[in-house]
Amino acid sequence: MFKTEIPVTKKPLYFISDPEILKTILTRNDKFPKSAYQNQLLRKGLGDGLLTAEGHTWRVQRRAIQPAFKLTLLQTLRPAMADAINATVEKLDHMPDGTAFNFHHEMMLLTLDVLRRAMFQ
Repeated sequence: MFKTEIPVTKKPLYFISDPEILKTILTRNDKFPKSAYQNQLLRKGLGDGLLTAEGHTWRVQRRAIQPAFKLTLLQTLRPAMADAINATVEKLDHMPDGTAFNFHHEMMLLTLDVLRRAMFQ
C-alpha cells in the first residue's frame, strides 16, 4: 500500500493492492464509510448508486450486483480483457517517443473496449 497526493485534491490518496484488504474495504461499508468529499464529487454524476450509497441502500445494491463478480464468470471475461489490454498496449507502443496523450482518456477507451468485447464475444 502506498499513499500519494494529487495537487487538485490536496488530500492523501491510498492505493491498495492487497486482495484481503481490498475485500474488507469493498464488502464492509459499515467499517469504511464514504467521505463527504467523495460523495460531493461522485453523487452529482452517479446519483445514489453503489459508489455513493451508505447503509441499507448500499447493502441492497451490493447484494444485487454480487452475482456479476463470481470467479467463474470473471474467468470467462479474461480473453476479452486480455485482448482489449493488448490492443491498447499495441496502440500506445506505436506512438512516437515523447508523444503526449491523455492517460485518463486512454483508460476510458480501454474500459469501453473491454465492455464491448465482453458483451459481443
